[in-house]
Amino acid sequence: MGKGSAVGSRAFIERLGARARSLVAAFAVDMSGWRGGTPSLHPIAYADPSRSGGTVIAPAWLVRAALTGARDAGAPFVVGDPWLSWLYQPGVRMFRVRLYADDLSFLQAGHPALYTTDSSFSAFYPDYHKPSDTADKLDAAALERVGQAVLGSVRALEATPRGAASEPHWFAAFGRVFSWSWLVALGAVSLLPGFGRAFLAGGLAPGVRAVQALLMALLLWRDPVPALFVLLVPLLLLPLVRSRWTALVSLAPTVALLALGASAWRRGAASGVWLAPWEVVVLFLALALAFLGLGGRSGIRAPRRRKGR
Repeated sequence: MGKGSAVGSRAFIERLGARARSLVAAFAVDMSGWRGGTPSLHPIAYADPSRSGGTVIAPAWLVRAALTGARDAGAPFVVGDPWLSWLYQPGVRMFRVRLYADDLSFLQAGHPALYTTDSSFSAFYPDYHKPSDTADKLDAAALERVGQAVLGSVRALEATPRGAASEPHWFAAFGRVFSWSWLVALGAVSLLPGFGRAFLAGGLAPGVRAVQALLMALLLWRDPVPALFVLLVPLLLLPLVRSRWTALVSLAPTVALLALGASAWRRGAASGVWLAPWEVVVLFLALALAFLGLGGRSGIRAPRRRKGR
C-alpha cells in the first residue's frame, strides 16, 4: 500500500482517543487470497516520527504471539518470505522499503502492530495495482488459510498481555523469535575464535581484534540484525580456516543482502538505507578487519622450492 492510503487508520486512532491505551495490538490484513501465495508476516521498518533517523517495527512479543497462534491453528505464518526469511529480516531493517500497510499508523502512534499478506518478495502478487486485479483472481482456499492464521493469532493475543510498543531488535528462526539479549550473546560468541587466534599470533593481532570487538559492540547496540547477518559467518569461519572458499562463503551474506537491496530498488520497492553513513562505514570496516590475515590459518599452500644440487 502507498503511504497516503494510511489516512483511514490514522483517523481511526485519533477517534479512539484515550481508549487507545487499552489496545493490545493492531493486526492489519491486506492483499490476501492469492492462490500462489503463502501467509506471511511483514514486520517492515518505518520512520519513527519521534526520532530523526529512527525506525519503528513490530515488537518481538507480538511477532512471537502471531507465530505461535497461527501454528496452533494449523496455518503457520512465515516471516517475510517462505524462502528468504533470514535475508528478508536484515533487509527490511537496512533498506527503506516503500511498501506500507495500516500497521504504519499504529506503530508511528506508539501502538504495537503487525501486517500480514500472502504476498512475499519471492512470490509477489502479479496483478497488484493493475487493471487485471479482478475478482476471479481471489482463491477461496488461499483466503481461508490466511483467515485461519489470523484467527489463531488473535486467539493467542487474547491470552497475551500487551507488551512494549518498542521491542525492535529480534530475529525469527526455527519457529522462534530470539530477542536482543540472544543476538548480543551470539555476537559475543562470534568474536571468540578471532581472539583465540590473535592471542596465539601475538604482535598487533590482539589489538586489531579489540578494535573489531568495539565496532561489533557498537553495531549490536544499534543494528544487531544486519550486523550479525553480515559479520557472523566471517567472524566464526575465517579465524579457523582461511582459503579462497571460506572467503567466498564469508562474503556470501553481504553479497546476498546487497543483491536483495538492488533488486528491491529496481522494482521500486525500496529507496535508500536506514543505516546512517557512519554506521555503514563501521559495518564494512568490521567486515574488512575479519579478512585481515592475523592469527588465521591459511588454506592456500605456497609452492615448494626445489632444492639445489
